[in-house]
Amino acid sequence: MGGPGALPPHALTPPFLPQPLNRSDWNAPDLSYRVQWRRLGKGGGWSEETVSGPPLLVTRTPTFVPYEIKVQAVNPIGKGPEPPTVVGYSGEDVPQVNPENVGVEIFNSTSVLVSWTLPNRDQLRGHLRGFRVFYWRLGSVGERSRRQARAQPPPLVLTVEGEASWARLGGLRPWSWYRLYVVVFNGRSDGPHSEDIDFSTPEGVPSPPSSLLLERVSDTVLALEWTAPQFPNGALTEYLLQYQQVNGSELGPLHEISFPISQLNGTLARLDPRAWYRFQLRALTRAGQGEPLVQEGSTVPEPVLPTLENISVSLVGPDFTVFTWVPSRPQASVEFEIHFKSKSMAEPWRTSGQANSTHGSYRLLHLQPGTSYRVQFVGRDPSGGNVSFWESEVETNGKLLTTDQRSFATEGWFIGFICAVVLLLLLLLILCFVKRSKGGKYSVKDKEDIQVDSEARPMKDETFGEYRSLER
Repeated sequence: MGGPGALPPHALTPPFLPQPLNRSDWNAPDLSYRVQWRRLGKGGGWSEETVSGPPLLVTRTPTFVPYEIKVQAVNPIGKGPEPPTVVGYSGEDVPQVNPENVGVEIFNSTSVLVSWTLPNRDQLRGHLRGFRVFYWRLGSVGERSRRQARAQPPPLVLTVEGEASWARLGGLRPWSWYRLYVVVFNGRSDGPHSEDIDFSTPEGVPSPPSSLLLERVSDTVLALEWTAPQFPNGALTEYLLQYQQVNGSELGPLHEISFPISQLNGTLARLDPRAWYRFQLRALTRAGQGEPLVQEGSTVPEPVLPTLENISVSLVGPDFTVFTWVPSRPQASVEFEIHFKSKSMAEPWRTSGQANSTHGSYRLLHLQPGTSYRVQFVGRDPSGGNVSFWESEVETNGKLLTTDQRSFATEGWFIGFICAVVLLLLLLLILCFVKRSKGGKYSVKDKEDIQVDSEARPMKDETFGEYRSLER
């Protein structure tokens, strides 16, 4: 007897397990079970064994053969009612039979019908649980054949449970080589697989083109360039371009142009200036049109902006800052503006002046010391609109003046007063210097008077000297 779950090969497994009696039905303190079994159709005596409860494992039995089984309850008083006989099987083993006559019928470009037969069912060695179809793609019909397939990818599996002789295999790729085989499985394992069958799916519609690039050439001309679909699903025959003008929520008349499969670009002329268009590009095979790649483009001029790299602040002063950059590639000279405004004050953007992309630097002047500014590089498109393509912050050096200091120091009358004081002091210094220079010089007449006085003075000195001597 076997319990729930997998059993070893050759174990006795009834189709269902008799349930143990509820304790209220024991009618005694102890209870046991008498299990009897014998090969179905062989007759003869019964084998038996008494156990306290399930499960009972019977070994050394042939693989998957039927047995008659009886389970009877026994207590110390005696045996319970005679039980019914059920049929169970010994353990399952790996099947030794494989499906035959495997065939493939094409249903459409993405699905096929697989059929088979199963002879020698006595070699199943278990209950028939179903079939499995293993399959994998070898490659595209147009790129490689089944003989050219080198690396075999991991197979996909379709499982069909129960008695079956066919299965529908879907989700295939059109225009592809496939290989498959079929196995049968029982409750233990899969059996050996059938012979490999190769088949190819017919053409289908292709996937959308991988990309579509639009470039404005002039006000009335657009250039288009595209790449082939990732999944052609057949031999491509042509590309179909459909386009119509977009006016708000309305669409204009539909125009169509076909391109040969070797052409991956084109030009549309005589378009309306400054107009928007919707484009749908499809690839075609002999099976029909594929899904479109939808994209919008216009003849509206794009902004003309310089392409700059390594933009940085190379020098900062109290009232200026210097920006430098490197043009990313050789390009024509492009003019753009430098806009700035203080971060701490509510003010609009101010324009400093024009910069040139080829000069590589610009000095922003007339800033306040110790002030943080936001700075933008602004280009101008052909329609006259401004487009900002770089922005940063910078703070000037020096001490920030207060509002009172700035207003007092910048008043006109104060500046004039300071200038007048300085000028007056300068004039006074000049007068003092001139007067001092005149006091150090003597005229000829003054010299003569000095000499006369010096000659007369001795006589007086002598008189006075004599007088002083008499007194002494």
